[in-house]
Parts: sequence; structure tokens; C-alpha cells
Amino acid sequence: MSTTILKHYAKEFRDHKYRSNLYHSLFHFFKFLAFVILFFIIQYMLLKSSIDNWVYVSIALVIAFFHGLSYLSLWLIGHDCGHQSFSNNHKVNQLVGSIATSFMLMNYENFRRSHNMHHNFIGNIEKDEAFGPKAKRKDFWLQRLIRSVVLIPFFAYLMAILFPSLTKTPNYVNYFWPDKTPNSIKAFVFILAYLLLLALIASFMPFSYFFFVGILPILVAWVFFLITTFLNHTGADTVWYPNEIWTYDKGVVNSINLSYGPVIDYFLIGLSRDHFAHHINPSIPHYKLKEATDYIGSSHPNNRIVKGNFFKFLYYYYKYSIKRIIKGYFENSKQPFRYNQAQNKSVKAITNLKKDDNT
Repeated sequence: MSTTILKHYAKEFRDHKYRSNLYHSLFHFFKFLAFVILFFIIQYMLLKSSIDNWVYVSIALVIAFFHGLSYLSLWLIGHDCGHQSFSNNHKVNQLVGSIATSFMLMNYENFRRSHNMHHNFIGNIEKDEAFGPKAKRKDFWLQRLIRSVVLIPFFAYLMAILFPSLTKTPNYVNYFWPDKTPNSIKAFVFILAYLLLLALIASFMPFSYFFFVGILPILVAWVFFLITTFLNHTGADTVWYPNEIWTYDKGVVNSINLSYGPVIDYFLIGLSRDHFAHHINPSIPHYKLKEATDYIGSSHPNNRIVKGNFFKFLYYYYKYSIKRIIKGYFENSKQPFRYNQAQNKSVKAITNLKKDDNT
């Protein structure tokens, strides 16, 4: 897609019809917050029921699955807040974002700053915060070992919390611990409040209830979070450019749209299915992204939607993650890096997700 066409869409998406509406945004926030509260109640009712154990476990697992998706939905609402696409009021965005992201134990303010770096420098081999190649270090074995924790999604985040010095990279921002800025400290208060709630549940309720409302939903949320954010930016055609020749227009066309089907897409609120449009203009609220995607249509191949299901994308996630652990390093950051060209002698081709998909 040419720069002219990109600018055309960016200009079109600044139109009033793509702007946020506070009442509409608040509706979605309270809707998913109500889902979370409802799942807490349902799990409690199941615990007190007299149904057989195997029936209880089966239903509780299903409820915990959607409970976790609701956590991710709230985090995505916080993602809107970080882009100021939830409302035009910074204080409202700060408050709602801090609440919404706390269920995944993520510091809203730290995430907001880091994620905006990703959008400002998408595809930049030196500055992009997302899942790109990294410079090969002398302690290569340790570098590979640290990257391997991503194979266990929540464990990767736990490692970053407990051992930040090991997982730190040049652009790294800790998504949990607050820094010295007031907004980061305020956001951390909401995380502590949620952890206090979990501690009370663990202290006064049976372990089964704590497991199904306090442990499993967070694991589900983090599995989907890592799979989606990784695959939205990973493919054989994805190119990372050195800072000297990088431009925003070069980086933004690397985004990939993923659809898990109507049920999961509902909880992902369009930010996976319509990711390409989101990167063209991050200020579009999630509930207007489908309209933006439809407007772009087939004018660019990256706007096509890759359809699949959880197990298919989980397979791709592990397939690409393992190859990234083994081959996702560069020795010269002054050259463009891509997985499917022989000029990158340090890497082998990774099958393009879009080419693998025949739908």
C-alpha cells in the first residue's frame, strides 16, 4: 500500500463517524464488568449446589474460560483508554484504564507508555516494543532460555514480575511494578485492590472456588493475550527495518487480522479481527473498527481476515514461538530483517500464517 493511500485512510478515519462516544464506551466497560461479577456469582452458586463433582468441574471450567475472556475484554477496554479512544477526557481514560487492566495484574500507565511506543515505532527493529527480533548477545544461551518462558504464557509474565533484570531488554517496561510517576503508582493501587480481593477469597472460601475464579481466569486471559498479540504481528512477510530507513508507513502494513469465530471475537471486541485498521488509526474505538476494516476492503492484502479457531492459532503460536526462540536474532541491526528471505543467513523461513490459511 502506498504512502498516499495510507494517508488517505488515516485522514478518512479522523472523520467524526469514527470518533468515540463516552456513553457508548462506558456501556461496553460496564457490560464486561458485569460479566465478571456474574461469573463470580455463578461459580458461587455452583459451589453451593448439590450436583455431582464431575458435573460441577465441567461447568466450572466452561464458566472460568469465559470469565478469563471477560478479563481480556476489560483489558482491551483499557487498551482503548491508552489510545484515548475511550473518551476525550484524560482523567476518565486514566481511571477506567487502571480499573480495566488490573484484572490481568497489569499496570495501566506502564502499559500505556510502552504500547504507544509500539504504535509509534511499529516494525522498527530497534524501538518497537512488540515481538520482533532481538540483537544477539554474548550470553546467547541465556537469551534463548529467557525467551523460552513465552511458551508458558502466564509464567512469562510472572518471570517478568519476579525477575525483571533477567527479562529486561533495551526497550523494556515492567507491566506490573510501579515506577516513580504518580499515574503508575495510582494504577498499581487497583492491582493491589484486586490482589486483596483474591487473598480474601483464598482465605475464606474453598480452594476450588478460588481456583475457578482467581487462578484459571487469569491464565485464560494471558493465554489469549499472548497468542493474539504475537500472531497479530508475526508472519513470514513481516519486515523489521533499521531506524535509519524505517518509516511509519513501512511498519504499519505488517499487521495481521485474526478471527477466532463469532463467540471469541465478541470478547476480543474487534481488536484482533480488525487489527490492520487499528494500526492505521489507533484513535478509532473498538466498536467502530469493523466499519473501518470494511471501508478499507480488499485494497490491501493485509486487510484480509485470517479465520481459524483457538487450537489452530495455539498451534501457530507455538510453532512460531519455537522458531523465534531458535532463530529470531540478528547480528546487524542496519539491515532489514525478515524471516522468509535467504539474505538473512541467521534465520530460516517461517511459513506465513496467511499463506497457510486457505479460508
